[in-house]
Amino acid sequence: HNGTFNANPLSAAAGVQALELVAHTPVNDTANARADQLKAGLNDLLTRMEVQGCVTGVASLIFLRLGLDPEKADPETNPNILQDLREAANPARDQQMSLALMNHGVDSGNRFILMSAHSEQDINDTVDAAGKALTEVREQGLI
Repeated sequence: HNGTFNANPLSAAAGVQALELVAHTPVNDTANARADQLKAGLNDLLTRMEVQGCVTGVASLIFLRLGLDPEKADPETNPNILQDLREAANPARDQQMSLALMNHGVDSGNRFILMSAHSEQDINDTVDAAGKALTEVREQGLI
């Protein structure tokens, strides 16, 4: 059958090594810990700056949800979460936030994918960059 990586020993070797790492090292636990650190840091930042929004996510994949009331962010308790996400959406704000983050060294948009290679300092630097970006977006009148 056809396939991009068929008969590609380099890809097969990389896949085997990746599975070994997942099976025998705490890479997922470390990535999840960094995600928890980033979630807490960004949620604290939003509170301190009095910006409506929250950071949500599962494991090492998290999302910055500007404009979403934190009380409405849990899909298990909010059956209308998709509607609330649509109502909170603001493409102009989100695009400016993404650009401002990039200007401060963070290329993520509103989605952050953490891995075990991220250090605690990387997370602290990301929170600092987000603070600067939020300030700029606020100065533009978008939050």
